[in-house]
Amino acid sequence: MKVISFLISVVISSVAFSEPLVSEEYEYYYVNPNTRADILTSLKENSPIHEGGKTMYGSSNSDVKWNLKWKHNSQICWITSVNTKVTTTYTLPKLIEGGSGIDDFWDNWYPNLLTHEKGHHKLAIDAAEEIERTIRKMPSFSTCDLLEKNANNIVLESINKLRRLQKDYDKRTNHGETQGASGASIFRYLNDS
Repeated sequence: MKVISFLISVVISSVAFSEPLVSEEYEYYYVNPNTRADILTSLKENSPIHEGGKTMYGSSNSDVKWNLKWKHNSQICWITSVNTKVTTTYTLPKLIEGGSGIDDFWDNWYPNLLTHEKGHHKLAIDAAEEIERTIRKMPSFSTCDLLEKNANNIVLESINKLRRLQKDYDKRTNHGETQGASGASIFRYLNDS
């Protein structure tokens, strides 16, 4: 599951260009299966993540913020810097106790779930880099209002593209199933063991 938000802020000053600032935060919900057969039930009962009537076991919420700075004179307005920040908050299960074959399963499955969610995070970083790259290439404008309007359009296009890419990623991986991170992966593991 993917949720994206963005904040647009404009500040006037002079600072050099930079790469996106990236931070990751983790929120956990707890699962405590008694046996391997209880793993899926415990995940379903305790997960706070629901999308389209389905329970998901992990999510990443990326917030892409940007800050544009410029200078102007009586004739033109130009960019002096653009900075982006990506903050991704992961919601993931945390195993309280293992045993009865649960630890082996968890040690194999959980990294797959994290890999899937980190794929969403990477797409957000790519979008922030694209925002910086594209805005850096903007020409000067006759007014700072016009410059800001064009920069805002670039950000909105990039965020809309990111939303499409996030949906495509989930479709391509079947919400992590092809990466061994879904409920179907858990079910197969339980039936194969």
